[in-house]
Amino acid sequence: MGCSLLQPGPSKPVVVLQTDPEEQARREEPVRVWLHNDDVTPAEYVVAILEQVFAFGWWKANWIMVKAHVTGQALVGNYPRKEAEAKVAAVHQQARVDGWPLRLSVESP
Repeated sequence: MGCSLLQPGPSKPVVVLQTDPEEQARREEPVRVWLHNDDVTPAEYVVAILEQVFAFGWWKANWIMVKAHVTGQALVGNYPRKEAEAKVAAVHQQARVDGWPLRLSVESP
């Protein structure tokens, strides 16, 4: 006599979450994160927050900060939309807590 893993029993409702394919693709599409110069936030603060939130080394974070200072903005990197929005929100929240107007933006390619 064989043992069956499928035993008859009370039926349980099955919940199936359907995601609109276009919405799913939009959330996963890579987007650009830009750092904007503000002439108020200290350079050392910008470098430190790029190191913390984006896990950059000092050289890369410093290069991005200098590029934004000289040209007005600098590309931080390309990330999936959800990750980019979360990182930008984390930077904005910490900068506001610390009293700085540091600003990043998310741009679709």
